[in-house]
Amino acid sequence: MNLSKRKLDVLSAIVKSYIKTGEPIGSKNLTSLIENSPSSATLRNEMNALCGLGFLSQPHTSAGRTPTSSAYKLYVTDLMKPQDLKDQTKDYINNRMAEAGYDTENIPKTAAETLYKLTGYPVITYNYVDDNVFVKQVKLLPISRKTAVVLLILSDGRTKNSICQLPAGFSADITAEFARIITKSVKGKNLHDLTRAYLQSIIASVGINALNLTPLFTTLFGMAQTASQSAVDLHGASSLYNFCSDEQARQIIMLANAQTALDKVLSSTDKKSDMIFGNDTCHPELKDTVMITSEYYCKDKFCGKIGIIGPHRIDYEQIIPDIDYIAKKITVLMTNAVNDMED
Repeated sequence: MNLSKRKLDVLSAIVKSYIKTGEPIGSKNLTSLIENSPSSATLRNEMNALCGLGFLSQPHTSAGRTPTSSAYKLYVTDLMKPQDLKDQTKDYINNRMAEAGYDTENIPKTAAETLYKLTGYPVITYNYVDDNVFVKQVKLLPISRKTAVVLLILSDGRTKNSICQLPAGFSADITAEFARIITKSVKGKNLHDLTRAYLQSIIASVGINALNLTPLFTTLFGMAQTASQSAVDLHGASSLYNFCSDEQARQIIMLANAQTALDKVLSSTDKKSDMIFGNDTCHPELKDTVMITSEYYCKDKFCGKIGIIGPHRIDYEQIIPDIDYIAKKITVLMTNAVNDMED
């Protein structure tokens, strides 16, 4: 839709004013916010036209106008001038993210904690798993006579680990037999092939060591099942209550816990940076909220999204650069972690 410069100026001024004050704005007050402003009557005509186009709404007949989700979208994509990140903010993000090290499971979690501390809004992470992920390696790392860490290394660079205990202890024979079966029956397998039935077939083939090895393979297959599913996590959920009613906050938390619904919402867009307005989804729980997300990668392969969920009235000019910078940081750290693992 091609809007005149005057309409764009009017729209931009109203959006910025509403973000700042939360109050509808009328044509008289608008004259002081636009450089070389025309008369209030002219502005009123422009505002009426923008209402007709779906960019503004009027709560009451005598009230001023407020922006709609379409206005926010247009403002962010075409009118807004994102702020440059301050060196202090970059240093904060870099220092916090350095704490994640090369742990590919911990990198998105640390990023979410960092973004939450930075913005104060609930953070959403969407960890994407495609259908072609396979088991690259499985390692058994004993930490005591009866306890070991099972380490699962996947083709997309992720790692999973879990502690497993064997009542009979880890003998050299048990460890060797586990490694043999991994090489023969697990390594190189697609995650979706590691079903409960396949686990049972492996245990049945073990023979006399089945009792000792069953806890190891049960632990391994449990990790594989978890790793095979894309997941949505909500961090800092308590801050929903700062801008939502108690009931709406509870409903959003339940929606996130249900996984499938938000998974579909977040996977429905393919832009590197995107805004999803709750009013545009089929979920009434998300009414009057916006999700702003940015994609992250590992070696040029899409791995997920990170972003915030907040009210329409947020500081887009600052928050969007924050999210984009953190997403790029995740990409760098994930790629470095995988390269280090391969070396």
